[in-house]
Amino acid sequence: MMPSEYVATSGHPATRTSVPRPREGASHGSSAPMSAVEQDPIVPESVRRLQRQDAVLHADKTESIPRDQLLQQFEIDAVFLKELESAGLINGHEVGDTTFFDASSIAVAKSAARFQELGIDVRHLRAWKTSADREVSLFEQRILPYLRQRNPAAREEALQMLAEFMELGGELRYALIQRDILRLTEQR
Repeated sequence: MMPSEYVATSGHPATRTSVPRPREGASHGSSAPMSAVEQDPIVPESVRRLQRQDAVLHADKTESIPRDQLLQQFEIDAVFLKELESAGLINGHEVGDTTFFDASSIAVAKSAARFQELGIDVRHLRAWKTSADREVSLFEQRILPYLRQRNPAAREEALQMLAEFMELGGELRYALIQRDILRLTEQR
């Protein structure tokens, strides 16, 4: 029996080994915990990339939680949540007299709350929204011709392309930020 801070890296008994369990919230720039495949050092990056793309293509778009659960679960202030809505960073949808937030809005709210703890306010986060809007606009220009064909194969190709654009955009953004941070922090 392994200690709880370790996780098995493979399902087959002959290949079982254990690696330290990642700290809570320490996944690769994402708010979701790492899957067993992402933790497994044996699984090639290309397989992990395909699985992330597949997750984007087949994400559950029906998942949502009510406002009060979001506030309580992530210890977010109601005024702060309203600021996020006003800035257009998150969008709720009304069902009766309750506002629900989808998975994307939940992830944004969670990240924004942590940014606020670190001294970065909602007004500063608008730059990320503007950047994301521009990125989506660029992707849209490339995939729209495929989506207009009304052909299931063309639509699937557009969705695959979009998932790859998202993956590559994240990698590029990370590399650019990392490069500039290294310049910023190098000793003079």
